[in-house]
Amino acid sequence: RKKYPEAARSRRTEGRVTVSFTITPEGRVTGIQVVKSSGHALLDQAALTTVTEASPFPRAPSNLFKGSFQMQVVLAFELM
Repeated sequence: RKKYPEAARSRRTEGRVTVSFTITPEGRVTGIQVVKSSGHALLDQAALTTVTEASPFPRAPSNLFKGSFQMQVVLAFELM
C-alpha cells in the first residue's frame, strides 16, 4: 500500500521513516506514530498513511497472541 508522494518524487526527496503502532487481536491499528522522522513531512505522512490504509491486518493466531501487540517498522522511500 505504500505510495511515494508525487511532490516528493518530483523533488527527488528520499528518506526512511520509523513508525510504531499497535495491532489489536482483530487486526485493527491503533496508536500509530512516527518514532524517527525522515526529515521530510511528506514522507512521514506517507508512512502513516501506508500503515493506516493497510489496516485491518489479518487476525493474529489466538494461540500465539493473547492481546494486542506493538509493532515498529521502517518504511524506505527511495528513488531508483
